[in-house]
Amino acid sequence: PISSEIGYTMNCIQHDAAINPGNSGGMLVNQYGQVGGVNSQKIAATNYEGMGFAIPITDAIPIIKNLIKHGYVPNRPKLGIKYYPVSASSQYSMIAQINGLPAGTLIIDEIDSESSLSGKGVRQYDMIIAVNGKELTSADILLELIDDGKVGDKLTLTIARINKDYSVSKFDVEVSLVEDKSVPEQVE
Repeated sequence: PISSEIGYTMNCIQHDAAINPGNSGGMLVNQYGQVGGVNSQKIAATNYEGMGFAIPITDAIPIIKNLIKHGYVPNRPKLGIKYYPVSASSQYSMIAQINGLPAGTLIIDEIDSESSLSGKGVRQYDMIIAVNGKELTSADILLELIDDGKVGDKLTLTIARINKDYSVSKFDVEVSLVEDKSVPEQVE
């Protein structure tokens, strides 16, 4: 398991095959030419050299088949927001610490128009601090509920909004997961 920048954990194959800018998404093959995975990430740091990660082909095949057949992955749920972890902002991290917000708090950056969160009084830069009453000690808590959920499932999000005096106001909002019909970006 590896964690992304937003705190999402995914199972990957660790390897030492070179991944250069522009070739992520390429196949990871063994000495017999068999595809074992889809290259997705690499660590680019002075302490690491040649450490790459690939999505196992057994996880990728159902997605590939749906993309070919439908152009997207049917019945894949999403919340319909873009967000980033509170740890990505020193100002928000400090406010979260002062107010005792959980470490996995997520800052809402954008709410899609098709999201059921749209029109419910939630705004950009509000923070999600809990889902279904469970504090976000990590971003994985929300992401696993979405990944394991179905389109139409309902979640109760606890939202924290920063006041002018840097205290926070909290409120709950019920949302439904919507179908993710996004189409992968074309690489040229």
